[in-house]
Amino acid sequence: MTEIRRDEEVYPTFRTKTGICTIEPGRILISREGSRGFLARLLVGNSIKRILVVYSFFGVVLLGVGSLFLMTDRLFEGAMLVLSAALLLRAVIKSRHNTAASEIAREDVIKIENHEPNEGLTRGYFTVHYQEKDAVKKRLIMLPGSLSKGTDEYQKAVNILRDQGLLS
Repeated sequence: MTEIRRDEEVYPTFRTKTGICTIEPGRILISREGSRGFLARLLVGNSIKRILVVYSFFGVVLLGVGSLFLMTDRLFEGAMLVLSAALLLRAVIKSRHNTAASEIAREDVIKIENHEPNEGLTRGYFTVHYQEKDAVKKRLIMLPGSLSKGTDEYQKAVNILRDQGLLS
């Protein structure tokens, strides 16, 4: 198990898609490191609002262009664009309570859901549900893909979260 020292304390860690996650006694720290972490910091920052606005813009554009195609009897192209717009806008609506928080107080955590990786298809991830002010927010912790030993890292992360009493 990889561990990080802070103030002479040793805390369990696991790799994420863009850095590392450290489980401390009072908080969960998700740091961004390396080139992927730099890119994530640059594009997303600490809020996903910017990326949701971009997705919404593309969704509206696809919907408009698809509607124009449908009105000019280009049914297949129009239907594909409208369907793509609907899927994109649905994803924006579902993601509106997601955050890119780098620190979550352990006492604010309501539950953590684990999502197993499907070898070669999807990477494993965790959904942390936590209280922030008067709303329940979600933070996704994406793990490395299968080409980066993501299945092993998923198992390691599950063991750490269980040992820390965060995952049942």
